[in-house]
Amino acid sequence: MSGNTLRGLHAAVESDAGEFYRCDTERRSTNIRRYDIDIYYILIYQNRSINMDRNRQLGFLLKDVSRRYTRRFEERAQGLSLTLPQCRALAYLENNEGVSQKRLAELTELDPMTLVRILDRMEADGWVQRRFDPADRRAHTLWLTPKARPMLDHIAQLIAEIRAEALQGLSNEERGQLVELLERVHSNLSSLPPITAVKSQSTDQEAGARAPRSSGRLPARSSR
Repeated sequence: MSGNTLRGLHAAVESDAGEFYRCDTERRSTNIRRYDIDIYYILIYQNRSINMDRNRQLGFLLKDVSRRYTRRFEERAQGLSLTLPQCRALAYLENNEGVSQKRLAELTELDPMTLVRILDRMEADGWVQRRFDPADRRAHTLWLTPKARPMLDHIAQLIAEIRAEALQGLSNEERGQLVELLERVHSNLSSLPPITAVKSQSTDQEAGARAPRSSGRLPARSSR
């Protein structure tokens, strides 16, 4: 790894910007490759000459843990001939049978068109059934078939095994603390307004401050 790449990675993590594949011009326009991230992360813990506040690694650490956890799930799920989006759709549908496709897309945070293709595949495989909505014949509700139940058991077992792998070495108390703290972080981020909404509100306030104040009187009527 070159010196510029290492400095660029250091700057990216220090800024906690979450942009690890290309630094901007202020960060020396360093192109960062995926394997460089793994190498850098090792250096953080093996090379103590890099003086960094561990709290500033939070964004990188969360992203990397999520990536590795997802990759491990996908590797293990290959034995079930399932993709991660399929597993997600089945898992959410198990607890929300009878929902519409639109609602399931919201729950799974999947693109609606992507979800349609997933449902088409699972319906063809006999795992999911579409039924007409009694309240709206133009819409469909989604239901699991008996064939899907054993697959859900396999998915639950797979999730439990991967969770055990990820939390190896942590006591039950530590596991509970980890989940509780992550839930609080998730709550903090979920409660934040979108940046566009904040900017729009700020712009409106600035415009209101610049606008001339009304006298409170009605405009004079034309003499014509």
